[in-house]
Amino acid sequence: MCTKGLWPPVVNPSAGQFTFGHGGRKSVAARSNKRARIGIIVAFLSLSMLGQVPARSDTLLPQALRGLTVPAGFGVGTFAATPGFTPTSLAFGPDDRLYVTALTANTPGGDLTRSSVLAFEDLGGVAGPPAEVATGLSSALGIAFGPDGTMYVSDNPGVFTGDQSGEVIAFRDANDDGVFEERRVVLHNIPNGRHQTNGMAFGPDGMLYVANGNATDDGIECGPPDGEPCPTEEKKPWTGAILRVDPSWDDVDLQADITVDEDPFFAEDGMDDESVLVSPGYRNIYDVDFWPGDPSMIYTPMNGSDFPASNEPLFRLDVDNTKVVGQDAQGNPIHGPVIEDAGFPSCLYGPHTNTWPIPEGLGHPHPETFEPENNPNTAVTDKFGECPRSQVIRPIMFFREAHNGTSGLAFERNSQFPERYDGDLFVAEWGSIWNTNGASPTGHKITHVDIDPETGLPERKREFMTGALPIDVTFGPDGAMYVADMQGLIYRVAHVMDTPDTATVEITAGQFVPQVVAIPRDTSVLWVNLDTVSHNVRQQARALLEDRDAHEPVCVTDVIASCEAIDSPGDIAPGKSYKYAFGELDGVWEYQSDTNMAQGVVIVLPVDR
Repeated sequence: MCTKGLWPPVVNPSAGQFTFGHGGRKSVAARSNKRARIGIIVAFLSLSMLGQVPARSDTLLPQALRGLTVPAGFGVGTFAATPGFTPTSLAFGPDDRLYVTALTANTPGGDLTRSSVLAFEDLGGVAGPPAEVATGLSSALGIAFGPDGTMYVSDNPGVFTGDQSGEVIAFRDANDDGVFEERRVVLHNIPNGRHQTNGMAFGPDGMLYVANGNATDDGIECGPPDGEPCPTEEKKPWTGAILRVDPSWDDVDLQADITVDEDPFFAEDGMDDESVLVSPGYRNIYDVDFWPGDPSMIYTPMNGSDFPASNEPLFRLDVDNTKVVGQDAQGNPIHGPVIEDAGFPSCLYGPHTNTWPIPEGLGHPHPETFEPENNPNTAVTDKFGECPRSQVIRPIMFFREAHNGTSGLAFERNSQFPERYDGDLFVAEWGSIWNTNGASPTGHKITHVDIDPETGLPERKREFMTGALPIDVTFGPDGAMYVADMQGLIYRVAHVMDTPDTATVEITAGQFVPQVVAIPRDTSVLWVNLDTVSHNVRQQARALLEDRDAHEPVCVTDVIASCEAIDSPGDIAPGKSYKYAFGELDGVWEYQSDTNMAQGVVIVLPVDR
C-alpha cells in the first residue's frame, strides 16, 4: 500500500493544456555508495521540477528555471493569452466573463489609445478569443464591477500628458451587446507620479475604495540608478493613499472640488478630505481587498522604497473609521473620521542601502522589524518631519525577501479550494529590477497568507505558485484562482485532488515498500511492520534540496530534536507501527533498519499540501 505524493505541476504554454505531474511508489536498486545514491535522487528530483513554461526573455531566465509550480493537489493551466497586450488587473463581471485591463505596446508620442479592457468567456476551463470591450484608455491598472453591472476602471492619462494624474471612469453597456460604449469620468486629477492610480474594490458601504500610488521613490528622489529628485512631488494627503470614492460622482476634480482643511468633521455633501481620505502615508500600493470575516477591514500590501531599500509590509485598517468628534447646539453627537496614517515618507521599515546596479546580497532577506524608523534621507525628514512612531498605523506582516514587488491581492471566498484555505489571502509578487537576474530571485510568485479566522491576522505565509510574473490574482465564479502574468498569459489554478496527510511505508520481507516515497511538506510517514520479526527506523543521512536561509545542508534542531530524530523509539514489533511528521524543510532523508540494513528514502518535496 502506498499513498502517492505529487510532483510540482507544470504547464504547457498552449492555451488550455492543463497538466500536473505525479509520483509516488518508486523503487531504486540499493547501491554501496550511499552518498552517490542521494546525489542521484536529488538530481532526479531537480530535473522533475523543470516543466514546460511560457517563453520568457533572457532577463527572466532564473525565474523560468524555477518552473511553474503550485501546491500538491492543485493543477495549473493557461486559461487565456493576451497577444499584443500586457494584463494589469482582473475582475469577473456579472455575466461571468473575465475582464482584464491591459496595456498595449504603442510608443509615447502617438495616439493616446494605449490601453483597453479585454473580456474572455469561459468555454470550460479555457477561454475563447478576447473581446475588446472598452478602449480609449491610456494606462488602465485597476478594474471593479458595481452591483448594477457598471464597470469601473482606474486610468492614468497623466502618464503621457505629463501632469502625472489618474482618474476613475465608469463604463456602461447601454445596448447589452457586450461592449461598454458609455463612459463617465467619476473622479479625475488624482495626483501621482512614479507610481499611478491602481487597484480598486467595493466596500460594504457601496463606496469604491481606490489604491493611489505615490509620486517618488523615497519621498523626494526617484531612486536608482541616478538618485535624482523626482520631477513630481508628493501631494499630501492624496499621493500614496487609500481613497473612498462615491461611484455616482460625475467629473469630480480631486484637487479642486474636494476641500482639504483642519476641520475634523465630515462635510454634509461628502466633498471634503475627511470623507474621501481613508488613510494616507503609503508608498506604492497596487491593490486593496476586504476581509470576508469582517467586510469593514481593508488590506493592502505596500512596495518598499528602492534607495534606501526598505521592507514591504502588509497593512490592514477599518474603513468604518468614525467616532464622536463633537456635538451640535442641541448636544447631539457629531461624528467624524479617525484617519490612520501609515507614515511614509517619514517612516520606513528596516531601511538600508544597496549598491547599484547589482545590490549586495541579491535576494537577501529583510528583517521583520515592526518598529518604524526615520527615513535615512535627511532631506525627506527636513521636508516632512521625523517619523511619528507612536502615531502611525503598524503593519501586520512583512514580505521578508528583498524587493518583492507586491501587487494584486485577493481573499479566498467560497472557492473550490480545500477548507484549510477558507478566508485566506493571496498576494501577487511581481518582483523588481533588483532581482530579475540573480541566482536567488525574489518575487515572481503568489504568496499564500494563512489568516486567523477569529482575528484576521496572519498566522504564517508561504509560496503558493512560483515561476510566473504575476501582477494580479482573483477568484472566479467556478471557484478557481486566476492569475495575470505580465508576459501576456492568464493562468487558471484549480484544486484537482486531495492529498492525504500521511504516506504509508510497509515493512515486509525485510524491506521497506516503497523504498522511496515522495511527499509534500507537512506530511507524516507511517511505517507499518507486516513482517514476522521486529524492525526499526534509523536515519543515516539527510541532504537538503534547499534551505532558503542558509543555502547549505544543515541540521535544524528546532525542527527535529536532533539529526537522529526520526529514529523509532526501539524496535517496531510485528503488527505495530511508527509515525513521524516531517516539517516544512525540503530535503532527502535516507534511513535504514539496524535489524537487517534495509534501505529507505523519504523525499520532502518543495511544495505544500
